[in-house]
Amino acid sequence: ASALVPLLRGHRSCSSSSCGRAVQPLILSKNEIVDFPNEIQSLVCLEKLELNQNQIRVIPEGVFSHLSRLKHLRLNNNRLGALPRDLAACHNSLQYLNISNNLFRTFPQPVLQLARLQELHVQNNLFPVQVRTISIGPRSLTLPLFADHSSIKPLYLSSPYQSPLF
Repeated sequence: ASALVPLLRGHRSCSSSSCGRAVQPLILSKNEIVDFPNEIQSLVCLEKLELNQNQIRVIPEGVFSHLSRLKHLRLNNNRLGALPRDLAACHNSLQYLNISNNLFRTFPQPVLQLARLQELHVQNNLFPVQVRTISIGPRSLTLPLFADHSSIKPLYLSSPYQSPLF
């Protein structure tokens, strides 16, 4: 994480008028990062963060508290088993979240508070999946046809359509 400090120097804070020059996308994919870089929490103008394909096991609480502009977050292909509660601080901004190919055993509750989320990837985790209802924004869809199945792997839901599924 200390190697990240020079990269972030000079971009630790910004006003709305200076955000155009600050770090907005930060791509740290495929770097074998083990410890989540805490310096990221000071990048208040950050809109896109990609930390996929690393070895991150834990994201400490407080990291997302000041990232209210974050729209795109890729954490896939790490070793995560939980998300910090303060991810909910991005509830009005986060539109894309990819946490696939991690070690989640239960669905991360902070994701349920992300009101603007449009695309969510959760496949290839360790969920003991029992799908009864899928809630997408203001709509929910109950799937009684899955009621007798104890496990559904994988369930892919992506819809470029605005019409109901059934």
